[in-house]
Amino acid sequence: MTKDNVNSVLSKNYYTASLFENGDAKNISKDSIAHEMLADGKAISLFASSNDIVNSGLANTLPLEELKKTFYYFIYNLYSNQNNGESRTDSFFHATKTFEEETLKHQDLKWEPNYQVNLINMISLQNLGVFEY
Repeated sequence: MTKDNVNSVLSKNYYTASLFENGDAKNISKDSIAHEMLADGKAISLFASSNDIVNSGLANTLPLEELKKTFYYFIYNLYSNQNNGESRTDSFFHATKTFEEETLKHQDLKWEPNYQVNLINMISLQNLGVFEY
């Protein structure tokens, strides 16, 4: 999907989405797909990056212990929390907190690319739209 066709493809029902591409919500300008989905479409909640998400060294087929050092650990926790009954908002908060705590445990890796990339990725992710309570 692109900014130009997203609202025709997703036009039947209201929806939520997770956008993990570079800058999907950058500046939340009219040129971003996030703006198009929220302002002119039926999106009610989006997770999107306000900056470039760097995927340096990501591997999503690792054992859980190794996965903890990558951005996929955040994504794993995000969906695992929802599967266990948390709302999208709570799941996003708890997955972010878990991932940041795990990243900070690896201070020995602070000069490794994934350590810095993980922190930048988490700062860049935004929870846009409706927060459910």
